[in-house]
Amino acid sequence: MGIIFLILRFIVPLIFLAFGYYLGFHQYGFEAFQEILEMAESF
Repeated sequence: MGIIFLILRFIVPLIFLAFGYYLGFHQYGFEAFQEILEMAESF
């Protein structure tokens, strides 16, 4: 269970970052990455 959470914690921000770069919103991708890291830390 803990391992799955750790995997999701790292993969989800990468997915958001990838979408951000793919769409050309580099700043948006970075901000989403930061927000998700903060959300993950609050768990």
